[in-house]
Amino acid sequence: MKKLTNVLALLSIGVLLAPALESCKKGEEDPGLSLRSRKGRVAGEWNVSSYDETTTYTQNSSSFIGPSTTSSSSNGTLKVTFDGEKFTTENITNNSSGGSSSIKIVAPGEFKYSFKKDGTFTLTQTKTYEETEKEETNTYALETVTKNDVNVTIKGTWNFVLGVNNDIKNKQFIVFTFLEEENKTKINKEDKLTIKSSGQTNTTTTITEVTENSTYETKEISQTWELIRLANKEIKALARGKASKNTSTSINITNSNGGNPYQESSITNRIEESIIKITLEQ
Repeated sequence: MKKLTNVLALLSIGVLLAPALESCKKGEEDPGLSLRSRKGRVAGEWNVSSYDETTTYTQNSSSFIGPSTTSSSSNGTLKVTFDGEKFTTENITNNSSGGSSSIKIVAPGEFKYSFKKDGTFTLTQTKTYEETEKEETNTYALETVTKNDVNVTIKGTWNFVLGVNNDIKNKQFIVFTFLEEENKTKINKEDKLTIKSSGQTNTTTTITEVTENSTYETKEISQTWELIRLANKEIKALARGKASKNTSTSINITNSNGGNPYQESSITNRIEESIIKITLEQ
């Protein structure tokens, strides 16, 4: 009789938990049961373990060099992947003048998200990479080593989407509104020039600092994540984004002689659409 009572008790618990199990499972890879709320599972510090982005964009820019102003427009495709240790970035740009360019960079770095329970978030990316170029003639040898340090910070707000009929489950999607972005790049370039006739080597160091500050259209939803998996230590999402941002850029170059021979600034309006697959881990 006691065994029968225990079995009935377990069955009763199972019946009571069944709706809870169903309500916890929103994404197709969600755990069946979690004692933490969905908001509690998102909030915290996260490391990006994998990232795959394809972005198409159009932009218009005005550059100011001394008294002169030049304008340009372009469109292109930006592809970014991150494997938890390094970024691979390929940017293909088509200019209105008919020219095109392609730049590919592989750089070790870190990629993190910080989600607060108050509905704010911070995205940070840091990367460092070096490039070496050598040139040699009968009279001289030139070696150029360029070290690039890049820091990106995006801040904004996040919130769950409520259920919509049977099409969207409650808290299955997260919407992001990007508010501001700061992109700082420091380029340290060292030129070693050796004159073969004398054997003398002269070294010149040039430091270029590029600062980009961007603001996004107010109250515009910049990105939407469909949560494929929301567990205590892992988030998988398929993201789609469309953003319009205005960026002001300043460039300052100084050389090892202490001079400041070059300054430039520009203003860019850029509209971009993105498709992203992302996995975060704690």
